[in-house]
Amino acid sequence: MVKRSRIVAFFLIVLLFAGLIGGTTDKIVKKN
Repeated sequence: MVKRSRIVAFFLIVLLFAGLIGGTTDKIVKKN
């Protein structure tokens, strides 16, 4: 159970960072 919860938390963090990076890249592309 502990390992599964850690994997889920890690997955959510990865998705969050991916969303932030995607948003920043979209803004940069739109500026260019």
